[in-house]
Amino acid sequence: MTRNVPANEIPEDIRRKVENNRGPVDITDEVQAELHLEV
Repeated sequence: MTRNVPANEIPEDIRRKVENNRGPVDITDEVQAELHLEV
């Protein structure tokens, strides 16, 4: 699934991970952690 997210909505840790990587970035762990906190 693909979704465009405005830069100001991207958490800092994920933004750093993306900026340091030229290819596709797996943010599964970050997303799971974020969802777990909101449950």
